[in-house]
Amino acid sequence: MGAFKDSFRTLAEAVAQLPNTTAEQTIFLFPGVYHEQVFITPLMGPLVLQGYTCNTES
Repeated sequence: MGAFKDSFRTLAEAVAQLPNTTAEQTIFLFPGVYHEQVFITPLMGPLVLQGYTCNTES
């Protein structure tokens, strides 16, 4: 989040921009400490929160 095209500075900003669609959506989280409380309203489709990892097994 933050440094790339179509990225956001906070997780809350990213969640707020999610369209309510039946398609799967993914928010990719870069390493860091996130000090925020995020409320995610129910979506029609699945939401994946994916964190950065060097381990391809995880």
